[in-house]
Amino acid sequence: QFLTGGGIGLLYLSFYAAFNFYELIGPSLAFGAMVVVTIIASLLAVRYDAMFIGVLTLAGGFLTPALVSTPEPNYFILFAYLTLLNGGLLAMNYEKNWRILNIGSFIVTWGWFFLWYISEYTSQDILFAQSFSAIFWLIFVASGFAFYYTHKRSLDNLDLGFLTLNGLVFFAVSYDLFESNESLSEVIGLVPALLALVYT
Repeated sequence: QFLTGGGIGLLYLSFYAAFNFYELIGPSLAFGAMVVVTIIASLLAVRYDAMFIGVLTLAGGFLTPALVSTPEPNYFILFAYLTLLNGGLLAMNYEKNWRILNIGSFIVTWGWFFLWYISEYTSQDILFAQSFSAIFWLIFVASGFAFYYTHKRSLDNLDLGFLTLNGLVFFAVSYDLFESNESLSEVIGLVPALLALVYT
């Protein structure tokens, strides 16, 4: 595990150095290379049943956008990448019950979202914001259930707490988006109604 983890870490570092220090490759190639490393590392984590490699993969995957950032970041690409990354985590959760990955992914994903929301959001971005917040919420709902559904087990209090917190964050984002839009403020009750229906 340590040998594999060291190799993965060196690959991330190599592509980062090639892009940032030596300018041998551009941001797109560096980003793509790190995505490939993340996919390979995820497969190795499941193959070796190694949570250590999974945690390293999560760290490297979520650091990639920051490591290859440009002066004018493209947030659509960033959120699409986060969606794919969390989709990979969801796939792992069908086989493994690595809660630390769920919690870490939840914190960093919503952290990136709120960083954009606080600094860059305008009223014209409401559809973009609502769409990706809904996607993130759904992925974490599925991630919370995946292992237990596959292995026919009941959720415990920690998992229920995670699912509840995820719903509260999504509701807070949706409420703020709807409340700030005059045409949508009157139908804001649809959001908790939808959440209630899904969780029921």
